[in-house]
Amino acid sequence: MTFSLKYAIIVGRVAHCAFSWGSFASPSENAASLQNATAGFAPAKHIEKGKHMWTQIILGLLVGVPLGLFLVVLAFALLTPLFIKQLVNQPGRTEKSSFHLFTYPEEGKVKIVVRGDRIVRMIMLYAGHRFARIGDQYSSSYWQIIETGPGEASENPLTGISPLLSLWSWYVYETTGAVFTGLYPWQTVREYSIERTKMRRDESDSKDPKGNNIALEVKEDISDHYRARQFLYPFRVAAADTKDKISVNVLAVIKARTTNPHKAAFGTDRWDHQMVNLATNAVTNFTRANNLNQVLTAIDEKDARKLNEAVQAIDDDEKEYGIEIEGVDLIDISPNLSATELEKLYAEALAKPVGEATLIDAKKRAEGLRALNEAHKAGGDYSIETQRAEAFVRAAGAAKEGTVIMSPGGGSGSDPTQAAILAELRKLNRKRKAT
Repeated sequence: MTFSLKYAIIVGRVAHCAFSWGSFASPSENAASLQNATAGFAPAKHIEKGKHMWTQIILGLLVGVPLGLFLVVLAFALLTPLFIKQLVNQPGRTEKSSFHLFTYPEEGKVKIVVRGDRIVRMIMLYAGHRFARIGDQYSSSYWQIIETGPGEASENPLTGISPLLSLWSWYVYETTGAVFTGLYPWQTVREYSIERTKMRRDESDSKDPKGNNIALEVKEDISDHYRARQFLYPFRVAAADTKDKISVNVLAVIKARTTNPHKAAFGTDRWDHQMVNLATNAVTNFTRANNLNQVLTAIDEKDARKLNEAVQAIDDDEKEYGIEIEGVDLIDISPNLSATELEKLYAEALAKPVGEATLIDAKKRAEGLRALNEAHKAGGDYSIETQRAEAFVRAAGAAKEGTVIMSPGGGSGSDPTQAAILAELRKLNRKRKAT
């Protein structure tokens, strides 16, 4: 006889004794019955002799099995926090999660619990926000994310869990931070493929300073959430045409957030592709409406604002796939030209500020000459002497050390003292030349 049958017989006998105590049997008979139920025995002999053997087995199964299951479930419920990491979903780079009963909610993110491909509930941890809950849970309007009003509580991650499991779910959540999702594989966290784009900078000295030192790395990944708060998504437009038919490479970053996870999950095949397509379309529309010079200076605040206004005007498509594009930051815009064409472009760009600087300098000089001429006209001989004195000072400043500069007399008259001094200076100059 197997152990389970022995266990059922023993439990059945104990249950039989319990029922007997509720009858009119004497205490001595009840004690004898209990002693016989728990004492060692030979199963075959007792089965043959016992009048109520099958009754005892059935009672054992009815009482012992549920009791055993209850004890196992109770132990599992109490010890769940100890091995919670083995019970949460963990999507990998290329594979979805296997067995899981829980998931970790993250601030500003939404996770969808599904049964097959049907929504059961959503888990959101986002302070100051909740679901609109308009209509039933199978309509997209029910899952629209809105800000909480005065006195309203934020969304509770445990909302929607069965009342039978609410106490245990609360215990695990308060202990570990994990939220119960359902019994695998019937009820799981929805996981899907997504392209993750990362920006990588090359700060090495070998990099051409004229080139772009930012590279984008695009990898296919598995995600289990939708970001309700703002996130950044870099993208590149490889050849956007300008008004003068010169294409440019545009590196930009999308600023977006999920406003309706239901639409993001079921309103389109790939919300990430849809978002990049809309932003790319807005960028190309902007570049085609402007010439190369205007596009190259679009990083300036004024032109960048025009691009963001064009992006923010995308309403109809956003309503279909639940992602709101709040703006686009332009990181780099460079013409799509050969090396020779780029050198010409840089030369032209450099010549423009040099020419402007030369023109400004010439204008300043002309203004100075006009002012000097006006002073000459107004000052007469005194102004002319001033000009001569300025010439003398400039000559003295340019002369080498040891050189004597003679200043010619000015004015209408002559000064004898000055003439004598000049004569002595001439003698000194002759002596120096002779030596």
